Amino acid sequence: MAVKKATGISPSTVRFGPAITAVRALPKAKGKRPAVIILHERYGIDQHTKDLTVKLAQTGFVGLAPDLFHRFTGESQGSAKRASESGST
Repeated sequence: MAVKKATGISPSTVRFGPAITAVRALPKAKGKRPAVIILHERYGIDQHTKDLTVKLAQTGFVGLAPDLFHRFTGESQGSAKRASESGST
C-alpha cells in the first residue's frame, strides 16, 4: 500500500556516523515531536517500512527506521532485496 503524496510528507534517508543509514519522515508541525523507531522486517528497508514512517509523520510523530543490516554487504543483501520485491517468504 503506497502512501498518498497529497500530504506533502515524504521519507528521506539520514546517516548516523560513517555507515548507519535510516529512513526518516518528519511531521509538518514545528518544534519537538515524539518519535517512533520502526524495526524493519527481515528483508530490510522496503516500501512498506517507508510508508509506515510517513503514516507516523501524518499523525504527528517522527518516524525513524534504521537499517539494521548496515553491516552486511554482498550477495546476502541482494538476495534479500530480490526476495522482498518478488514477495517470497
